[in-house]
Amino acid sequence: MTDTMTMDKVSTKLSGALAKSTGEAMKDKVFYLNKGRRHWIQSAEWIKDHGFSWPEDVLEIPEEVLIQFLPGRSFPSKQWGQKEWNNPPRNSSVVMREISASKLSGTGVEFGAGANPYPVPMDCRVKYADLLTAEQLESELYPGQVCHDLIMPDLQSDFDTFNGIEDESMDFIIGCHVIEHTKSPISVIKNAYQKLRPGGQLVLVIPDKEKTFDRARELTTLDHLVLDHESPDRARDYDHYIDFYTNATAYNTPADQLQATIQENFDKEFAIHYHVWNYKSFSSMVDYIQNNVIRWSDVWSQPTLNHPEFDIEFYFVLTK
Repeated sequence: MTDTMTMDKVSTKLSGALAKSTGEAMKDKVFYLNKGRRHWIQSAEWIKDHGFSWPEDVLEIPEEVLIQFLPGRSFPSKQWGQKEWNNPPRNSSVVMREISASKLSGTGVEFGAGANPYPVPMDCRVKYADLLTAEQLESELYPGQVCHDLIMPDLQSDFDTFNGIEDESMDFIIGCHVIEHTKSPISVIKNAYQKLRPGGQLVLVIPDKEKTFDRARELTTLDHLVLDHESPDRARDYDHYIDFYTNATAYNTPADQLQATIQENFDKEFAIHYHVWNYKSFSSMVDYIQNNVIRWSDVWSQPTLNHPEFDIEFYFVLTK
């Protein structure tokens, strides 16, 4: 039994290499290097399961060499099964993201990955899309982000329209903290359905407004979301900018600058959080879509986890 298990383990060893940096910027991170990309490995279990030994198989290389590898996504820490899908552990948002992606296969697209791409299974082929160009992404880094970690987009497109993506061409679509930036979320979910092949999945991670800088804003009503879908209106969009710059705590604007800030960002269509939800209100929107817009074959969801500081999101996976 032991010999068989050992041989099975060795047979899973990958063709790439493990490495870590000798410099400070990437200190303490271990990467799997393969096909010109570096994938941050956050789990000792992953290293063991793929036939590597810690720390014997980890190369130490200069940081300037490691940075030459393009950033790639992190891989799930383990292979999650039906048991975890049905009853996922609720102690880690990292694990919940992995489980939400655990049934993905084939070729798909992630929108707005930035420097934190989704932990999609290793055998998936992922394209990356963003409304911004690579140059714009580099000039608009979020606090804590660095250019060498940014996923450069393969496709310039947006989550509102999916421009450039053919109908029934994708096995999965991922939007992590993206749908709140769209003008018509119901239309987004309808459009995603059209782009997916039968059996394809739409993975959504949505910020819980009670846990973010949106906590002082009122929940977006279902009536408003339906109106945005059926009758788009720039004047109604403008009201979101007023609400955002008045009530979103991270963007509170002094009274003497408020009107100019609202107008400037409205004119350039700065990607604010147009809409805000909690788990219950987003569920109501999905129920409306199921009954009135387009019928998904399955809806999997998990409410916000319990850590008061780190758990700020809830999860939906819709299957065509």
